[in-house]
Amino acid sequence: MAIDDARKGPIFISYRQADGHKYAELLDNYLRAGGLVPWRDLIDLPPGETAQRVGEAIEEGISNAILIVTEDLKNSEFVPKVELPALLKLDAQGEPGKPFHLLILNTREKDGAGQLDVDAPDELLALGGLWPPAGCAKERPLKDLKQYALLPTRGELRQLYADLLDARLSDRVSHLADKEVTIQTQTRPAGTARSRLSGVNRSAFTGKDADDPYDLTVRLRQDPITGVPSELSMVSLQQTLPLLVDGLYGHGVEKVRVSAAGHPTLLWAIGAALPTTRMRPGSVVAVDIDTHTTEWREKLDDPASDTNQFHVDWNLSMTEAPQDRKTRAVVLLQVEDRANLKAFDGLAGSLPDYHAKAVVSIRGPKERGGFIDSSEGGRLAKTIMDGMRKLVTDTGIDEIHIANQLPATLSMLLGRQSNTLNLVLYEWGMNGRAGNREYVPLARIQPGMPGGPITEVFPRRRLWRSGEITKFVNLAPYAVNLTRDGEHVHFWPAAAEDAWCFPAEQTEDAYPLAHGEVAVPVVQVAAGDVGKQPPRVDGTGYIVPRLTAKGAGRDDFFFPNQPAGAVEGPMVEVEGLAQYTGGDLHTSQLLKLLTTECPMCGHAAGGMPTAQEV
Repeated sequence: MAIDDARKGPIFISYRQADGHKYAELLDNYLRAGGLVPWRDLIDLPPGETAQRVGEAIEEGISNAILIVTEDLKNSEFVPKVELPALLKLDAQGEPGKPFHLLILNTREKDGAGQLDVDAPDELLALGGLWPPAGCAKERPLKDLKQYALLPTRGELRQLYADLLDARLSDRVSHLADKEVTIQTQTRPAGTARSRLSGVNRSAFTGKDADDPYDLTVRLRQDPITGVPSELSMVSLQQTLPLLVDGLYGHGVEKVRVSAAGHPTLLWAIGAALPTTRMRPGSVVAVDIDTHTTEWREKLDDPASDTNQFHVDWNLSMTEAPQDRKTRAVVLLQVEDRANLKAFDGLAGSLPDYHAKAVVSIRGPKERGGFIDSSEGGRLAKTIMDGMRKLVTDTGIDEIHIANQLPATLSMLLGRQSNTLNLVLYEWGMNGRAGNREYVPLARIQPGMPGGPITEVFPRRRLWRSGEITKFVNLAPYAVNLTRDGEHVHFWPAAAEDAWCFPAEQTEDAYPLAHGEVAVPVVQVAAGDVGKQPPRVDGTGYIVPRLTAKGAGRDDFFFPNQPAGAVEGPMVEVEGLAQYTGGDLHTSQLLKLLTTECPMCGHAAGGMPTAQEV
């Protein structure tokens, strides 16, 4: 493998599957969100003999490699026999200016003191009797390599990413006379190591390097339930995006060209990280994937606004502003009248204390069939965001919730004009319960704030509580007796039948099954939305059956804290209530690894929801 081929390749992840899979998944998401392309066996390995395929992948070209050190690495034969000898050889062959590095992400703590066990990689591999490899002059060849901690109390993923990003940009930018960086974005197809070569408008980017057309490739994975970018991918983007932008500035990048594909929130966040106050108008370009070459940007010589070849219509309604509480506006951005207004009304109804509601429609000239030329993008974005600022100024609202149905290209230009605003962005996704679509909250964008532009990422299900819970109302068909150390504390009687709320169900007869000679009728049941839901009331929480709490996804629904499957009679006796979180357990475990203290910033990842919010 030539070094020139290596610098173009992905970042190889070596790990023990038995207990290293979750760390590899986390690292994979983190690097992809930051624009770097990893190679991981479960995603990139084609059918065939494993050792041969991994060898071919390394020979084809990898730019760097990361060994994830976990306890079960001591039982691995494949890592010390196949992967590490080849990776150590590449590390030793690195040339000045074209370095290949084998790096270590270490999850092993030394003596429980919060310190990294730098001896663990060699010691664990030696327990298997296959380490050090034959012909190696060092007894502990891994100890001298650069190691990064991934411990319960200390995480250095940001530093690892920053070092890999610096290596990538150092190589790419040194070859660019025009100081332009190209970025490909995507959120829908699951990314692989080949993602860096993909894209329907790839031909518009091959002038730099036909074999490696994009300098950075930002990929977010989709949530399997909602279909919008996953919480893990968004938190990874939240942490890597500021580092990515700092890296661009640090390497003297003056222009950014983005192949703008994927969900609009991703492009909005990228635009917010590259505002017009930091990169001059016209220096950040979004290339439309539909037309391959159409470019959306701000024009340096914008004519007066009265020559705009578009119209922005605001349909605004106001309600009485709540006193002494945060106020919100809810805004729909749409092209002409194409968005789902019923779903938007549902979003507005889920937000307590909204003070303003607006439907913003953009339209092109009738004589051009409503078509808006990309050259109008800068003026159009400024017009829309000036309207947002006027809304804040005129009403005094604290935050704007945006259901965005505009193209990704335009969304990036809107992000560049978002300074000083507090925005919550929603995506059009599945609600995961009844199979219908709704607006799903994804991220809070606050350019200029510490940790921004993404200052908060929302879990899969997030509804907006209007205050702290001060009382509970029982809507369950059984009484609830709250006890503490066997002593009675409080009693809620069972709800009347007309107050019960359960998930709706649709049943359909299926073919009968048999138990020996006995026919067993079976029906198929499809769960629907929870019916007869109570209105939201400030300070009020509702006690409901477990299935109701799970199906409704409301943050004011609670259920008796007892094991799943426990029999519910006319009364349940518990010591507390429980509530479903917004995300799934697997994601929650991975997210904990991103909230440990980071030596780069001295605190946990910013913008994570608190336990009370979840």
